Amino acid sequence: MLLVPTDVRPSSVHGRGVFARDFVPCGTVVWVMDRDSTLALTRAQWAVLSASESDDLSNAFRWHGFEEQEHIVVDLDNARYLNHSDDRANLACPAGRRDAMVATRDIEAGEELLENYNQTIGATGTLCAAFLG
Repeated sequence: MLLVPTDVRPSSVHGRGVFARDFVPCGTVVWVMDRDSTLALTRAQWAVLSASESDDLSNAFRWHGFEEQEHIVVDLDNARYLNHSDDRANLACPAGRRDAMVATRDIEAGEELLENYNQTIGATGTLCAAFLG
């Protein structure tokens, strides 16, 4: 769940992205995983969805989900549009946590929120970052 006001619009990084509506100071908690804004599908549920006819809903899960333990996790709010950057990421998980992200520097109003999937999702996060390898 994004904790700062955001807009989704076309991104120069990839497709659509999440942009800060207001200034976000360094250290601000920007996102947390919670039950109200996150859907966790079992692998069996994921298999049924993946085998179904491709449509906007299944594509949203395919592109905007990540693996977490035994589930496929999908953000239901604007966080599903967070893009990856190796060198311009301005969000990161605090040490030892994957259930929250903080601003690693001041983020200006109108700036795209970017995470480094290798840091925030890690080796198990294969669904949302197909282009990482």
